[in-house]
Amino acid sequence: AWIRNRLIPAYIEAGQWDIALTSARRGIAQAASINLPHTVRRSEAAVALLIALRGEPSEERLQTRLTTTDFSNPLLLTAVATTLFEQQRLVGRTDEAHTTIALATEALMDRPGWSRFLALELLPRLGRSQEEREDAAGLRETVARLSQIVVDRPELTIARVELLVAEARVGLLECRAEDALAKAQRAREAYQALAFRWRWADSGELVARAYAATERKTRAIEVLRESITHLDVLGARPAAEAQRLQLHRIGGRAPRPATPGVVLTQRQSHRDHPHARHPAEARIALPRRPRGVDEPSLTASAFGVIPHIAFEAARSPSSGFGCEG
Repeated sequence: AWIRNRLIPAYIEAGQWDIALTSARRGIAQAASINLPHTVRRSEAAVALLIALRGEPSEERLQTRLTTTDFSNPLLLTAVATTLFEQQRLVGRTDEAHTTIALATEALMDRPGWSRFLALELLPRLGRSQEEREDAAGLRETVARLSQIVVDRPELTIARVELLVAEARVGLLECRAEDALAKAQRAREAYQALAFRWRWADSGELVARAYAATERKTRAIEVLRESITHLDVLGARPAAEAQRLQLHRIGGRAPRPATPGVVLTQRQSHRDHPHARHPAEARIALPRRPRGVDEPSLTASAFGVIPHIAFEAARSPSSGFGCEG
């Protein structure tokens, strides 16, 4: 159950949402069977997060509040806060969502050793919320926090990418469109190189806004159409609908909705992505990667370390695990 919870973010980023949902539901049953309430709560949060990303509000989850127990357990706090944030945004409770993610962020900022969760889950959501609220000062503070994580943890590639995203948001708020566009494009290319398929598709909204702000409407339309196609395949209805609305506002025509979870046909994949090597890659097929960049699989990488963890844990229960769990 614990390993499932660690794999679920990789499944989400890799675009394997059905596997993530199945894994989270099995994790609930496994953790409940041996009376691990914290692990049950994390798995329940993962289920609610996935259905929120697919546009399904959960009344039970919306009634959830962050507890003292959550704040005492950074893994639990991150899972519950990010899920509650997405559920609250889904039903238009944006002020509550902002408070939720801000409280969780402040709690982890004071806890050494948890910068990966801040950079991956909390600070990106806080930055999005701050931009929507036109809180330039708050967003600059988020940039400063991400910058410090990049300095302290240079091995955290995702921190550098999310720093670019936050800087692009600041640039748009401060009417520095060319700078915002350059940073948003670099972030999108980095998501592609890392095989962060969900974030790559979701980033189309930011890149398109930057293109539109620099009077390059045609490129904005191209980016949105490409992103919407992949969001449809994921089943990420709220993000896809938001990008469709954005596309209509700038005069573009949205692509026909794809069936969530269905692999694109060979003809579709080669029409939309001529560099896809095989139809199976077209589930969330990305454009050609930069020359010299490998095509990693987050899920495969995650499974690859499990035998090593098991061996190390058998030899010494603590040697295979760091301060982040």
